[in-house]
Amino acid sequence: MHNGEWSLISFTLLSQLSVGLVLALGFVYFMHQSLFSGFTAGLSLRSPELIILILIVFATLISFLHLGSPLHSYHSLNNLRGSWISREILTLFMFGFGILLFLISRSMDWPVSLSRFFMIFSMISGILLVLAMSGIYMIKTVPSWNTFFTPLSFIGSAFLLSSVGMIMLINFLNSDSMGQTFLSNIFLFMLIVVIIILFASGYHHYQLSRYKFTGIEQMEYNHGVFFILFVIRMVLLLIAMFGLIYLIKIISRPGMSFEEFKLIFYVISFIILSAEVIGRYQFYISYFRVGV
Repeated sequence: MHNGEWSLISFTLLSQLSVGLVLALGFVYFMHQSLFSGFTAGLSLRSPELIILILIVFATLISFLHLGSPLHSYHSLNNLRGSWISREILTLFMFGFGILLFLISRSMDWPVSLSRFFMIFSMISGILLVLAMSGIYMIKTVPSWNTFFTPLSFIGSAFLLSSVGMIMLINFLNSDSMGQTFLSNIFLFMLIVVIIILFASGYHHYQLSRYKFTGIEQMEYNHGVFFILFVIRMVLLLIAMFGLIYLIKIISRPGMSFEEFKLIFYVISFIILSAEVIGRYQFYISYFRVGV
């Protein structure tokens, strides 16, 4: 595992977290305006859009670490028609610019219609960013990446990490606004995503284990470090699944508040984060090439 790939792990996970947070924030903005109105606007660390903007800027800076010549990165935009990397950079810029405009529109009391447009623009460009990221790795000569699992795992990371992040953001910014129904729905959504990722990961590993190598490059999927990490990640996902089932059960109790099970949620969140980091590490070390 090269140092540059660690920067890719950080960049992809932070970017997908940012996209997921924007999608979640957009959902709250359009569907739960009473909850959204409790958020601070403007240049404040209690402003959710500023926090998201900081995350995406930080992710962009990290992405430069795997470039040979970061100062020449603008040349990557020269091939939008045929290069997924060019599309990724463009959609990354569009995504960050949309969030910036949304932040400015709220802080300067621009018309609500403009804020709505900037939010929709950010959500759409965020989705396009995740799709462009997936497209980069869908390489025919790299069978371990050119599967359904690449876009699914990227989207799953965005949904899972952002669900955790949104609950933490709301707790930090406006803790009194999280009702039992709201939390129950998020926990149920997270549970569904975890179950999908759990089964998809198992099936993907089964596919990897059936590859027959004919060239110089070979990769052991049922032995060694990769298999150990696979088992650890599956165990972590199972623990997260049962933990979320437990949270869904206790949140239904009358008068139950987030503060009463906050520690349990943080433990489950750490488990989910660990599983995602391990999964992304596995993704990069699963690389092998066939053909020319």
